[in-house]
Amino acid sequence: MKQLLMAAAALLLIAGCTSQPIYNVSDASTRVYNNDFEPTDQQVEQAIMLGATRYGWQPRLVEPGLIEASILLRDHQATVEIPYSARSYSIHHKSSENLDYDNGEIHRNYNRWVMNLSSAIQQQLSAEAYGGSPQGGQIR
Repeated sequence: MKQLLMAAAALLLIAGCTSQPIYNVSDASTRVYNNDFEPTDQQVEQAIMLGATRYGWQPRLVEPGLIEASILLRDHQATVEIPYSARSYSIHHKSSENLDYDNGEIHRNYNRWVMNLSSAIQQQLSAEAYGGSPQGGQIR
């Protein structure tokens, strides 16, 4: 019986773990498939700024080729660095609070936020390539 209780406790502990290896985006292409669109540095910058804002991130241009973006949800905060060029962009963890960052692992919500941010950037690039916005109207 004691072994059964210990096994159940171990399973609950494992199921409750929310940390995962940190997800970074490295050299994501800015090319839009099935289209000859090749964005400029400025268009990639704009796609990052609009995509970040769309998902609640607060982007800030540090210098040409580097954007820093922060997100604050409840008492959780994360800041990423986004180096970019006309050909690619990356998203790298810079700092975080209350996301259990330790030894290359972080709360799984952070990874979801970064995936959503990258997806939003890709959607903005596609919208630019096809002459519209991802939702068919102005992004505010």
